Amino acid sequence: MIVKMAKEHGIEVDDLKTEPAPEINPNEYVIYRLAHEYYTHARVFIAELENAGIPPMLEEEFYDLVWYHTLIVAKSGRLVSGFIDDVIDDDLQQYEEQGTIQVIRKGIDLSKNALERMLSELPDHLHTIAHLIELLKRYEEQLSVDIRQKVG
Repeated sequence: MIVKMAKEHGIEVDDLKTEPAPEINPNEYVIYRLAHEYYTHARVFIAELENAGIPPMLEEEFYDLVWYHTLIVAKSGRLVSGFIDDVIDDDLQQYEEQGTIQVIRKGIDLSKNALERMLSELPDHLHTIAHLIELLKRYEEQLSVDIRQKVG
């Protein structure tokens, strides 16, 4: 279907170069590793809460945590994958990066709010929640310092 549409628009598909997309290992970047570490720990905490039962007064916070712990790591992967995108120009890449960072920051803010509310309602999970908040703060700091910093 795509080939047909391309030909209808005068694009000769057979003449297009097929270069492999550049490979990027997101784990080379500090920002992605922090996001993934947060995701891993949050996933364990979420499973614990699901097994124990979510208190009704924390349902909204729980669902925020569930949603944003995946969004943060997914958007972080998208962010670092754009670092080697030679197809788009610098201005467009900068615009895309800033938009992705804004989404990540919103996810961080809503996640911290949810965790801080849980902190007061779930004292048995004090250490886990405090650790998750600390990971989010480290991630937020890395966003402000150097999003392109590589590990090592």
